Amino acid sequence: MRYCNMAEFNFRNRMWLFTFVVTLATCLVSIVPTTNAYREFGLTAGSKGCLRIGEFHLKKFGRATMEEPAEVQILIKLIQRYDILLLLGIMDNTGKAIYELFDKITINLSDDEVYGIIVSKRVGIVPREQFAFIYRVDKGVVMAESYYYELKGDIRVFDRAPFIVRFSLQDLGSSCDTGSCDKGLPALDDVALVAVFASATDTAQEIDHLVNVYSDVYEKWHVKDVLFAGNFRAGCNYVTGKQLKASRLRANSKFQWPIGDDVDTTLAKLGCAYDRFVLAGHDLKRAFIPDSGTIFEYDTAYDLDRDLVEDISDHYPIEIQIQLAGSLKDHWNLRGVESEQSLKLYDARASVSDPPHLVTTFSETFEDYRVETLYTETGNLRKILAAKFFPDGSKLQKEIKDLKIVLHFLSPDILPRFKKAFGEEDRNLTLMLVCDVIEGGCEISISTRMV
Repeated sequence: MRYCNMAEFNFRNRMWLFTFVVTLATCLVSIVPTTNAYREFGLTAGSKGCLRIGEFHLKKFGRATMEEPAEVQILIKLIQRYDILLLLGIMDNTGKAIYELFDKITINLSDDEVYGIIVSKRVGIVPREQFAFIYRVDKGVVMAESYYYELKGDIRVFDRAPFIVRFSLQDLGSSCDTGSCDKGLPALDDVALVAVFASATDTAQEIDHLVNVYSDVYEKWHVKDVLFAGNFRAGCNYVTGKQLKASRLRANSKFQWPIGDDVDTTLAKLGCAYDRFVLAGHDLKRAFIPDSGTIFEYDTAYDLDRDLVEDISDHYPIEIQIQLAGSLKDHWNLRGVESEQSLKLYDARASVSDPPHLVTTFSETFEDYRVETLYTETGNLRKILAAKFFPDGSKLQKEIKDLKIVLHFLSPDILPRFKKAFGEEDRNLTLMLVCDVIEGGCEISISTRMV
């Protein structure tokens, strides 16, 4: 998984809907599974677009489910909706049912359609339930490694140990609504997904302790972008609004909850927001498409019989969508371009006080910048983007001197770091700038292209 000697430049008055490129295009061609419960089928073939990520708590999925063809067909259709889907409620003594379902999904795939699956061990005080992630390798989702959050000795915080899977996301394909897809966001090369099924008795404590899980993930993998998903039981009789508000996972602004407390994730319309996502990490939160967190009422969408749906689950799937910059390289005709060296820095405090002036400066004053903009649905300027190719490092060094004046709102130590990282001998350099006008923050990167 995803800014001179001043000279005249012809101003482009036309503002296009932004499409921006990150010239780092990498592809993992081999993977070593970390557990025996891992499979991958087919040939990888990434394409541009968004990721739709879902979570669905099944009702005792097992051998009996696989003997119901109508239920199986619905599950296949649901799974194919998502690029990554976390399934809860797998309860099968044989351990074969989930793989039988996976085989039915993959049996008729074309060569360029690829799915992967990783299934947890049985978890719980009396271990009998499993988690499973099913994901689209052809959309650039590649499983790297996994582990369980378990404390040493007899200490137990979670009734069911969170199952943590590290994914690499590259060249993502499109499963999201194209109208809602944002562009120009940072590539998410490394992201951890944490499967959660909270205790019915110590719900508040377990939700709070997920902050410790986040710290553990970072300590183990140095991954900051983490997505918690599952049945948090975060509502109704399991946890009060006061308890939820007091939890570190809610109180700390580091964590974002895209499924609101007023969202009913139950089929019976109990008014309970049990199933949740929680996002952490700067790049992941920026890649999240606003307002995409929702339930999927598949009974209505697929016009299904109520009794049949109730046999599958008493929950609705929840979903979010994310968009990464790595999916945009085709738009700028950079296929096959690889990065030999890249430095990307982000200044969260940077604020563009005069956006139109910045656009005009790059468009009219600087030479050879490609400048584009992104607007909100209401017509407000949201992002300013600028990119330029330098054939050698000497020209870049001269440009940085003038950029320090124009980009005065950046932290003063950022541009000098680029001067140290790239010398006059470097060739084929691409400089890229992305500034968020609404939320603040600017990202600047320079990479060398291998041509």
